[in-house]
Amino acid sequence: WGGGAPPPADGSWLRARHAALTKCLPSLLVIGTQKGGTSTLHYVLSQGWQPAVQLNGGDKEVHYFSFDDNYARGASVYQQRWDGEAAVLGECAGDRLRAEVSASYLDYPKAA
Repeated sequence: WGGGAPPPADGSWLRARHAALTKCLPSLLVIGTQKGGTSTLHYVLSQGWQPAVQLNGGDKEVHYFSFDDNYARGASVYQQRWDGEAAVLGECAGDRLRAEVSASYLDYPKAA
């Protein structure tokens, strides 16, 4: 926490705002190595093997944390991988666990 100020208390408005804005972002990141089975896991999850899990749409790897230009576009663009281009940060339908499967995060020092 910066500025020498104490971190917000558990019931603070800042914590509540953070929870509201990030509720639609992935709660599960599967980070594996190349040739370590991430494509197989992505495939079985995308085929409904675990109906409580919602994978991102489009390409398997989002590269949000491993490409600086993707990260710079912001969390709302990241959320759009699950909710479509009209998504608003913190607003989403359903209660499925959002997941992303990636092998690139393991190799990117800034993502660690």
